[in-house]
Amino acid sequence: MKQVSIVMPVYNGERYLQESINSIRSQSFQDWELLLINDCSTDNSLKIMEELEKTDERICVYSNFKNLKLPRTLNRASGRLPENI
Repeated sequence: MKQVSIVMPVYNGERYLQESINSIRSQSFQDWELLLINDCSTDNSLKIMEELEKTDERICVYSNFKNLKLPRTLNRASGRLPENI
């Protein structure tokens, strides 16, 4: 288990997504995992997340089956992401 878990809910965030993830990846502390949760984005956010997941084993992408909005998405992450939501 990684020392730090970073949870990043994403809804139509393609404009700043790459920059945000690169900021995390460029930190000197490296013992982390990044949980990216796609909240039914309609832009290219999911595609960007999936491409980055392929390049870094610390990045894990999950998708909500419906748009849960921020509070419920964070609750899902705190429960370590049950599948059927």
